[in-house]
Amino acid sequence: MSFFRAPIWDLAHRGVVLGCVGLSAYGMIAAYSVHQDTLRRGRELIEQREAEAAVVQTQNSIEEKNEVALAEAAQSALRGFQPKSS
Repeated sequence: MSFFRAPIWDLAHRGVVLGCVGLSAYGMIAAYSVHQDTLRRGRELIEQREAEAAVVQTQNSIEEKNEVALAEAAQSALRGFQPKSS
């Protein structure tokens, strides 16, 4: 019995098959990694947009309070106004 005498084509075939298996495994790992990174970036973007929306909502609330105060001041000024009768 001889010690491992395989033809060159058999070794080449095994190399190609193992290469394809390794490349497939690498592709699955890379796809999972890209998927996780995409999810992480999406979460960060959502958090950033929610923070920006909160700032805008706060600014709008302040502006609305100012407008209400000005409207009330204008109405109270008109209530105290007495037109001159001729």
